[in-house]
Amino acid sequence: MNDITSQVTDFLSAALRRPVEPDDDYFAQGLADSLFALELVTFVEHRFALTIEVEDLDLDSFRTAHRITEFVRRKTGSPEAAGAEGAAGAQDATGAEGAVGAEGAAGAEEAAGAERAARTEVATGAEEAARTEAGETREAGEAHAEGL
Repeated sequence: MNDITSQVTDFLSAALRRPVEPDDDYFAQGLADSLFALELVTFVEHRFALTIEVEDLDLDSFRTAHRITEFVRRKTGSPEAAGAEGAAGAQDATGAEGAVGAEGAAGAEEAAGAERAARTEVATGAEEAARTEAGETREAGEAHAEGL
């Protein structure tokens, strides 16, 4: 088992509180749900220093530790995932990254922070909407009870 797969498997085993093998589909087994998927995406972003874009959010890429490993390799331009073309791409990306310098890194971090803030805002908005709806339902029930 390679280092990426090992790190992912360790995370999954700890988070799901049971041993997870590299090819276990924890979603199909009913061990994971959409909230866990968000936690898993966050883990992958932080552990492997990636920014996962909306178009990257394909559940099939996150179903098993092996699939996550392949996803990480594709995102990082690892030659192991993409063959000779990937190796050339990784070299080009490294050169481009060096050319971008600190300003590019700061911009990428800022963009990643903005995306995380947007995700948090969506989750917070959903929670507030649920609380508002629950409060309105309670108030309507109380008004109805007073009328009886």
